Amino acid sequence: MSALLSQHPLRPSPGGFKHWLKGRLLAALPIGFAVLRRVWPIAGTERFRVVTLHDDVREVFGTDAAFQVPY
Repeated sequence: MSALLSQHPLRPSPGGFKHWLKGRLLAALPIGFAVLRRVWPIAGTERFRVVTLHDDVREVFGTDAAFQVPY
């Protein structure tokens, strides 16, 4: 069947253990970010950061040159 004719053009979701693991990880994201906001609001390494606080996220996206945001 052609991808243009298919009713489901996206890849099907994984099954089995991958499906179970994906569900658990996605369910844990809000808890993980809540912990990060309290413990380490700007987590990361030299080249990669995870910014979790609203004001910090707005600052990062507002000053592309300073933070080298690629988008």
